[in-house]
Amino acid sequence: MPPTQLPLRILHVSWEFPPVMYGGLGAHVVAIATEQARAGHDVTVLTQHGPDTADIETINGVRVVRAREEGEPQPRTVDNLMPWVASMQRAMNRQGRHLLGQWRPDVVHAHDWVVAAAATTLSRASGAPLVATVHATEAGRHDGWIVGPLSQAVHRREVRLASAASAVIVCSRAMEGEVVAALGPFNAPVLMIPNGIDLDAWQASEAESAAARARLGVTPSAPMIVYTGRLAHEKGVGTLVGAMPAVLDGLSDARLIIAGRGPLESALRAQVTALELDAAVTCAGFLPEHELRALVAAANCVVVPSLYEPFGLVALEAGALGTPVVASAVGGLAEIITDDVTGLLVAPGDSVPLAAAILRVLRDPSLATGFADAARSGVAADYSWPLIAQRTVDAYQNCGPPPDARSAIERIPDMNVLTGETA
Repeated sequence: MPPTQLPLRILHVSWEFPPVMYGGLGAHVVAIATEQARAGHDVTVLTQHGPDTADIETINGVRVVRAREEGEPQPRTVDNLMPWVASMQRAMNRQGRHLLGQWRPDVVHAHDWVVAAAATTLSRASGAPLVATVHATEAGRHDGWIVGPLSQAVHRREVRLASAASAVIVCSRAMEGEVVAALGPFNAPVLMIPNGIDLDAWQASEAESAAARARLGVTPSAPMIVYTGRLAHEKGVGTLVGAMPAVLDGLSDARLIIAGRGPLESALRAQVTALELDAAVTCAGFLPEHELRALVAAANCVVVPSLYEPFGLVALEAGALGTPVVASAVGGLAEIITDDVTGLLVAPGDSVPLAAAILRVLRDPSLATGFADAARSGVAADYSWPLIAQRTVDAYQNCGPPPDARSAIERIPDMNVLTGETA
């Protein structure tokens, strides 16, 4: 039966939680768990151990339980991904079962396939329904194709997670269709609950913005374009770098700041050099959140050039800070941004329209201000964390009993799971 008594005992299972952070998933878990605790619920996060972290601690009302691997920790590399996942899952199972001896959740909330095995086991052991948030899919990251042993292994675990869940949460309508096509059929309802943002936290003073420019050697008057996020193929950063020659033809003093890290960092630096853009493009690497906020606030334009984007949190962050956005018309970005009202949308993977859109924003301050004002109003109305957290609690209370996960279809498709195209 779904949990009906309030407050609820909520167990989030996540492989990301500070200080172990790789992308937006960890920030999502921190925010939703904190807001649920603030609303009076009894919230625990089960996560992996990190360097110099306590086994158990309470942070902003959330109990954080960290699972420590036995022996030498497995390295997190592409070649060793599945052994790393298996080792972490064993640690989470051990720590989770110990937790269940002292505290029983009303609901287990799994965040992505990496924790599928542990979350499913703890759901069954506690008798609590399993709710799964699918933050992205392997099919989506690879244009619908499930090719190669690693992608197939990831896909199988995604299918098992969706099949074991009493409810599946996604962050956009685009992801709703993607999850049904890629991971179905399964019995659980798919619920669209977007990511949120803390408007009070996403602020920066004029002094902080000025300091952000100064740190990077950008003059106060130079048009500054900013990208923040992972440096991975699906993020389309190469398209943005490819647009810079045309941008510089129109505005010779423009600067591009790329803030982030990832597997494509070396390739992007090489692309910058090959296009003779070293004087105009700066790869700033990973920035702490307070510096990132100041950088986004200081920008004249934030660009989100993704080829694949389940949601597009960067667009919300820019909107909260009053910075206009140019983004690809893909996934959640096309839902967050209303073209020519709260920002500009362009075709993904094409540097020509991207450069034109960037120049349009940089050359027309009144247009940019209009976009930014409209975006901030929309962010405040639709994406506040108290609203998102309550919608998630409503999902817990309305979910049905756990399905028979043994009905999961394990066959690896030999066609594109999103388009139906055959190889």
